[in-house]
Amino acid sequence: MWFRNAYPGTRRRLVIAFDVGTTWSGISYSILDPGRVPKVEGVTRFPSHEEGRIISLSKVPSILYYDADGNLKAIGAETLDESIKQAAYDEQWTKVEWFKLHLRPKHNEKDGADPIPPLPANKKVEEVFADYLRYLNKCALRFIEHAHGADMWQSLSSTLDPAADATGRYPTGQGTVYILSHPNGWEGYHQQVYSKGVTMGGLLPDNAECLYERLQFVTEGEASLHWASSTLGSSVSMKKGTGFTVIDAGGGTIDVSSYRRKKKESEERGSFEEIGPPTCYFQGSVFVTVRARTYLKQQLVDSEYIEDIDDILEAFDDTTKLRFRDPEDPQFVRFGGVSDNDPAAGIRFGQLRLKGHDVAALFKPAIDCIHDAVVEQRKLANKSISHVILVGGFVNNDYLYESVKSALKLISVKVHRLDNLPNKAVANGAVSFYLDHFVRARYSKVAYGFFGNVAYNKKNKEHRKRRVAHSYSNLKGELMLRDHFAEMLPRNVSVSEFKETRRRLYGLSENGFAGGKDIVTTIWCYKGSSKKARFWGQEMENYSQAFTVVVNADHVPLTKVTREGKTYDMLAFDLVLYFGLPSFKADIAWKEGEVEFRTPAKITYHYPWDQINTTPSSQPASFGSIADHTDNKQTIDTLT
Repeated sequence: MWFRNAYPGTRRRLVIAFDVGTTWSGISYSILDPGRVPKVEGVTRFPSHEEGRIISLSKVPSILYYDADGNLKAIGAETLDESIKQAAYDEQWTKVEWFKLHLRPKHNEKDGADPIPPLPANKKVEEVFADYLRYLNKCALRFIEHAHGADMWQSLSSTLDPAADATGRYPTGQGTVYILSHPNGWEGYHQQVYSKGVTMGGLLPDNAECLYERLQFVTEGEASLHWASSTLGSSVSMKKGTGFTVIDAGGGTIDVSSYRRKKKESEERGSFEEIGPPTCYFQGSVFVTVRARTYLKQQLVDSEYIEDIDDILEAFDDTTKLRFRDPEDPQFVRFGGVSDNDPAAGIRFGQLRLKGHDVAALFKPAIDCIHDAVVEQRKLANKSISHVILVGGFVNNDYLYESVKSALKLISVKVHRLDNLPNKAVANGAVSFYLDHFVRARYSKVAYGFFGNVAYNKKNKEHRKRRVAHSYSNLKGELMLRDHFAEMLPRNVSVSEFKETRRRLYGLSENGFAGGKDIVTTIWCYKGSSKKARFWGQEMENYSQAFTVVVNADHVPLTKVTREGKTYDMLAFDLVLYFGLPSFKADIAWKEGEVEFRTPAKITYHYPWDQINTTPSSQPASFGSIADHTDNKQTIDTLT
């Protein structure tokens, strides 16, 4: 059996993970003591709105109330109180729920039955995240203070938020580390919104180096794997190299991830690699409720009890949706008293009677979604998949579990539902992700690269076609073609999180870069499958600006070079990209003598699949790049 290593750091440190769910959220943490094996612990008490009152929960509602001016009136555990609900009704506060789904990617908007509840007109989604993350952080720190005693808290609290030094740089290896989980389908743009919530909420300063060091992201699928990995050996018979799919079915999303075990359980950590594209579907349990609302509106259309539909739905969520097992059995939703009767609508003595098969139909889209997702994973994965592991609150429903199990048995896939599921396993798994790093390779869903210039090759037919309109001679006298897409990371490959992808950047200046050394370069993604769409203007519907990298190169020394009899100051460094991490990171690297120096670069994301700009590169004309690609040995030179 694998055992976690002792913490190798020299200072006590706190790690907090937030799982912001669609309907409920959870918090887990670990106190890292030098030389001791870290433990993953959960926050199980949350303060209510009444002074001194604590609600014992392992999860807390993802609900906020705002007044007409946008002021926060109640949040989290407070919203469970009946007095808060009454005040919200009397004072016409806006209830904000399912706010996480406002970040869903555009290509997922067709999922789900109805539009999600709107945000207040004067609130952006990052502002709601800021309020909610601020609340979760206060809950976490308050719980840790009371759970571990005054002495521990006194020594820990002084390490939570170290100040920057006189140069504005923050110390490494110090300060609270925050881990945020998010659905598989979310990309850099969505992480960027989360990051804004972290800084706006006051958890971390808006400083690139500090965020680089103390904020990490993990997909809900990978967090689920980390939590489940401790039980895989005992409950799932799985050999080294076996492929399996983890399905996290939660409140809003169904997250699907596929892995294989690379090493035996007794061997060192890092024993899993991603073998297929992680996917996300908006078919979580809230969409059973959405469909139930549509169904109830039809059943109660001629009944006075249609005014009670919100209360009926709340009762349905708390009972029927959780306990439903057999379509042959009618379901009864208690929402009123014995005097509440409308036989024509199926209401007797305060209970609404529902046909079992009608309730089963509310679950069917989610069941079909899971089945189809597994079929798709088996088709795309680079290893065979024979096991599915179900986690998440939604799979606690026996009808969903048994239906999925029966459907996948027909295609020879074994289904496992792990016992003793904690209410917010993702939060526990997010801390384990930071401590254990079981996954060391991830799957690329799209290709990444940049538009630059390429050396003309007269043997290439496409090059010959573009020579007249798109060629020029660079300062070395070499014939170049403009607007060539240079692939840095191919699509559908497994990439190690340790792998560095480098792009050499350099620029020439006659005035020593008097305007500053802030450099911006754009990385593009390509979601098509053609190997020929390699120039600007070809198959552009499959291209999109993925992110820009903003580099401050003030620390990079200048060198003198001569071109065509003129002397220039040259700035040269490597842009280092890490595509194998859950969230992309970038450094710049340069050498002074034989010593390499590095500093973090800032990544800014574009909204996924936004309309493409008409200009292929935002790179300043005076800046360029050289890259040698082992696949085609072409030299790319954007210097004009």
